[in-house]
Amino acid sequence: DALGVFLKSMVAFLIGIFVMMILLTRIDVKREKVKQAAQKALYELNTTLEERVKDEVQKNREKDQQLLQQSRLASMGEMLSMIAHQWRQPLQAISTTVQGMSLKISLGKFDEELFTCKLNDVSNYAQHLSQTINDFRDFFKKSKEKREITLEEIIEKVLGIIRVSIENKNITLNTDFESDVKISTYPNELMQVLLNLVKNAE
Repeated sequence: DALGVFLKSMVAFLIGIFVMMILLTRIDVKREKVKQAAQKALYELNTTLEERVKDEVQKNREKDQQLLQQSRLASMGEMLSMIAHQWRQPLQAISTTVQGMSLKISLGKFDEELFTCKLNDVSNYAQHLSQTINDFRDFFKKSKEKREITLEEIIEKVLGIIRVSIENKNITLNTDFESDVKISTYPNELMQVLLNLVKNAE
């Protein structure tokens, strides 16, 4: 009887151990499934996060491009306004000169020396207009190489572009150059910086 009781106890103990092992195995399986699900969710999160970051970066780049384009259009508008200011006086002078010459011809007061002088004036005005266009065209070129140039030259070029515009607003801009040292720089880029400073000050 004692042996039978012992055997029954051992069988019950072994069954208990077996049940415990099954339960622990199931728990481990569940944990593994939970772990795999968490890893999958983390992987998907990382993947979507990377895509989101790429999308946001692309959107920011597009916004930057739009802002840059708007800034360029605004700058071009200001430049066109400045060109108009720069051209107004020479065109007025050409018109006045031509009208004066026409009037003298109609009155029969043709003077070859005077007319030659006036034609030279018209030619100079036309050259000034052409130079203005060249200055503005060069201004927008991107300098790929550095050049040796003095700050005075750069400032004078900037003032050549903007002087008429600021004078028309009764603004006086004084310059005092005390150095003729040449520096190695990108002239057009530096001109754009200086022009922006003057425009902001204006």
